[in-house]
Amino acid sequence: MTLTECRILSLEQQHLEAVQRLEESCFAEPWSLDMLKEELRAPAGLALVAEKDGQICAYALLLCVSGQAELLRIATDGACRRQGVGRRLLRACMERLEQRGCRELFLEVRESNAAARALYESEGFEQVGRRPRYYVLPCEDALILRRALNPPPEGR
Repeated sequence: MTLTECRILSLEQQHLEAVQRLEESCFAEPWSLDMLKEELRAPAGLALVAEKDGQICAYALLLCVSGQAELLRIATDGACRRQGVGRRLLRACMERLEQRGCRELFLEVRESNAAARALYESEGFEQVGRRPRYYVLPCEDALILRRALNPPPEGR
């Protein structure tokens, strides 16, 4: 898959079961379907999916409050990794956050997740902190990363 072979869409109710399956395959502590539904209803939330051939292959959940955004979840199906899907989704998230007036984006990443850390670094994220023993399965530190965003000028 190349970057042009997937579409970025708003996550809708009909995508939730596919997102739940990705949660279960990608995370040691997956969110429940009810948790995902709650995030979809969040007024300050942003939820996107990447779709290829009618199948959801990645998703992202974010919040933006008072100009600061947080990437809550991002996951890519194992069969679609290292093909640019996650990068395209992350860039789409940042564009939409900028349109909403967000000035910075924060996230946590497992210290051992070299692939994700490389992606985030290549997209301009910098480490600004550490959360000791943040992850449980397995126990591991989280690195806190930040990236400045460029919201549109006032009045636009």
